[in-house]
Amino acid sequence: MTLMNTTVSSLTTGFSCITAVINFRLLYSIFLSQKLKKFSSLSLFYVRFGIDGFIGFINIINMFFTMLKVLEPEVDLDPYQKGIFYIAWPWANMIPVRALLITVIAIDRALAVFAPIGYHHYRSKVSNWIVIFLVCCWPIVNNIVLWVVCKFNYEFLPGCVSFGCLANSCYTKYSLSLELLAHCTVALICLALAIKLYIWRRFTNGAASKDLERSIHALIALLLVILVVKLTLFNKSQDGSKNIRLEKANKLVLIDAAMILVFDVIPAVLLVNYTWLLGTCGPLFSHSKMVGFAIEGCIVYRELRRNRTVRPKNSNGMNDHDG
Repeated sequence: MTLMNTTVSSLTTGFSCITAVINFRLLYSIFLSQKLKKFSSLSLFYVRFGIDGFIGFINIINMFFTMLKVLEPEVDLDPYQKGIFYIAWPWANMIPVRALLITVIAIDRALAVFAPIGYHHYRSKVSNWIVIFLVCCWPIVNNIVLWVVCKFNYEFLPGCVSFGCLANSCYTKYSLSLELLAHCTVALICLALAIKLYIWRRFTNGAASKDLERSIHALIALLLVILVVKLTLFNKSQDGSKNIRLEKANKLVLIDAAMILVFDVIPAVLLVNYTWLLGTCGPLFSHSKMVGFAIEGCIVYRELRRNRTVRPKNSNGMNDHDG
């Protein structure tokens, strides 16, 4: 048991470091060193990079207490539980904000693909800053739920040093339910988006990339299988570009969907239905999130590096990546 907790805690700490470093490096490379090109269509993703980096950084601090408790079980951290709670509270606030932001991004990309004319006509009238502000206001709802609805009163379980058990069961249930709802919404939207993009690529002129076709097939199959499993268990408890590639924003939202389903939905469903896993495998939910964030960050960084130089202007005087 101790070996399992130590292993999971150590891996979680390592992936938290990778998550923080890769996402802050992305922002540095885009806005400061400008080694990576900045795309207006990825503005909401840049906010997500910042949130991921912040979550990874806070989780490193959280894991310090978890590792201390795992390696030195005799250490009494109960007098510091209130302080640990306040350190973990920003992390707990950012998780729903990220889920909501990814949902907004998925809806945004779906509208761009399914209703391109209306999207380009009306979307420009809605500033990204307004969207970002509204999404970042969600912690207000979290606080209302925790303090007013769930009536949290600082009653902690002895020996608990992670937010999952520091918060009461009412808030934990709310948080998991909100994430599952947001993630399933993203999955459904991205499933439709993947099918739409595949059909568009399949029947437009030009030879489609076989590797990309296989990737789309695999993603669609993954979405279908995991959605069926998730719904069953939970009920119980284009761009106008002429080259044949997906728009970067569409690629990133599909990457988001795959990471969410594997590293967020499945662990959340398991914990909802098999709560004993919390005691057996340590910070399992946090571990799965950090693994997903780290892998996703590496994939996104590699994807953005493919076009890190400014492209030559076309006959209209526009860069190829604009629009």
